[in-house]
Amino acid sequence: FLQAQSKNFVTAWSSALGAVLNILLCWLLVCKWSMGLDGAIISLNVACWTPVIIQYVYATCGWCPQSWTGYSMNAFADLGPFIKLSVASGVMLCLELWYQKIVVLMAVKLKDTDVAVDSFSICLNINSWEMAIPLGFLVSNSVRVANELGAT
Repeated sequence: FLQAQSKNFVTAWSSALGAVLNILLCWLLVCKWSMGLDGAIISLNVACWTPVIIQYVYATCGWCPQSWTGYSMNAFADLGPFIKLSVASGVMLCLELWYQKIVVLMAVKLKDTDVAVDSFSICLNINSWEMAIPLGFLVSNSVRVANELGAT
């Protein structure tokens, strides 16, 4: 939303503040208060949520008056097809991740687990490479089409 409004500085500054906050909180919680891994996790969570909260407050509290008019029921119009597509996509992603985990668990039960897990790892790497090439073409074609349509 903010990028479409050409307000990239808000995103940049909120991310920079999150990074600085992560460093300070990590030093404070891990080094000074000796909280260890729990302190590092708390620091990372606070740092990751900082840009989200700052951008939400910026967008909804009056700094975007021409583009943000508040919440409206019109935002929920024709939401059915979107939810249908989202649920189908989510189910496919979950099934993909679950089947990989199940195959790993099944590979552990084989006689020679080292060979089974190693071969499965090789297959996953090849699969990643196979997906990276079409994804690169997809992105380059999307940029090309956007440039031809007049996007900058």
